[in-house]
Amino acid sequence: MYHICILTDDAHLTTTDATGLLANVLQEDGLLAQALEALGLQVTRKSWSDPDFDWGQCQGLVIRSTWDYMDRFEEFTKWLAQLPISVQLFNSREIVGWNTDKRYLFDLEKKGVPVCPSVLVPQGNQKPLQEWILKHQWDEFVLKPCISAGGRHTYRITAEEIDRYASLFLELSAQEDFLLQPFQQHILSHGEISLMYFGGQYSHAVIKKAKAGDFRVQDDFGGSVAEYDPDKAVIPLGETVLQACPEMPLYARVDLIWENEGCWVLSEVELVEPELWFRHRPEAATVLAQLIYARLS
Repeated sequence: MYHICILTDDAHLTTTDATGLLANVLQEDGLLAQALEALGLQVTRKSWSDPDFDWGQCQGLVIRSTWDYMDRFEEFTKWLAQLPISVQLFNSREIVGWNTDKRYLFDLEKKGVPVCPSVLVPQGNQKPLQEWILKHQWDEFVLKPCISAGGRHTYRITAEEIDRYASLFLELSAQEDFLLQPFQQHILSHGEISLMYFGGQYSHAVIKKAKAGDFRVQDDFGGSVAEYDPDKAVIPLGETVLQACPEMPLYARVDLIWENEGCWVLSEVELVEPELWFRHRPEAATVLAQLIYARLS
């Protein structure tokens, strides 16, 4: 029996010849495992899709680097539904189900959270890209799936490039829901800031910037990450985001960008498997471990 299982995916399970992203993942998970073990908990680490592991052996599961779930979404949601009810999931089943689909942005907007303007393109769409963009008169915009991470199927498109992307747009939107958003020019200069919260309390922040010639801040695409000391007005905005969620998450990453109109807005709130940059603030792993311990107790 285990008190806690740290969840990853098959690609990040190995511990041999770890470099780059894998080395970061192992360091992050290792810091959390050490903090949990320091509290006397029995900890293991498994891929969420392990067909042989009995999840009923665990008192709780904490989702970390399950980064293939968006490519195996039906399988992942089925796995979640079949978990024994006696097993606690962190974050909760309810919050995970809500947060896996970026349509949650519309829920938050209705509650007064300033979000990046977004338009839903529903699955099965047959309207040409030209019609969508003419309606909103955007000179430059971003297309991204509602269920995605790490920049999957994310495109920055100018009005002059619409014809080039017309066929791809129809092909992609026939298969799944997408969002269209005006491109936020300041992300090229200001980057994106990520605020980490545990139990609703602010912990630390990083700033992510895209490499020259790109707009995607993820390190998968050459982006950089550095520690960040946010403005005092920004931290309460993150708290406002979390208070508008269906429930207060145990852990959260609030991603903010400086909007074209000159204000901070929510880009995304990550409540499923966010990178939390414990390696920049190791004591934050202890904070999360203590919260998990309290929930198990």
